[in-house]
Amino acid sequence: MQEERLFKYKFIYFYSIVFLLFFIFYFLFKIGNIVFKGYTISEKYNVFKLPIYFLFFSTFSSLIFSLINIFKESSRAIFYFNISTLFMLVLWSINFYVNNTFERARPILLLIFFGFFFFSAFLINYFKHKSVNNEIEEIGKS
Repeated sequence: MQEERLFKYKFIYFYSIVFLLFFIFYFLFKIGNIVFKGYTISEKYNVFKLPIYFLFFSTFSSLIFSLINIFKESSRAIFYFNISTLFMLVLWSINFYVNNTFERARPILLLIFFGFFFFSAFLINYFKHKSVNNEIEEIGKS
């Protein structure tokens, strides 16, 4: 009988935990600035204020849920990781639009930035452990 695990390799556990911890601390710092220091968005982009705050808090909570579920070896960790990655991409797309980053920065830097997220999501999703339905038929196929 094969043991149930979340990922195929231990490196993916390490990579996902480091990725999640980095962004949990990043969003904790940003939420702290919003709540305690009163950082707000300029009046010109007041339409984006509520969606950005919602994305900050929902991304932070999905990162926490993903980290907890990785330690519990639950398959919901992949789901929460994908949700948090999607929220981060949407959040930073809005942020880049509000800050006019597309006009000021080199496009290659933005491609590298978004490529990092797509690579991380692909790496973690690709190496998740897929359980075998019938172990006797799978002998010798791998």
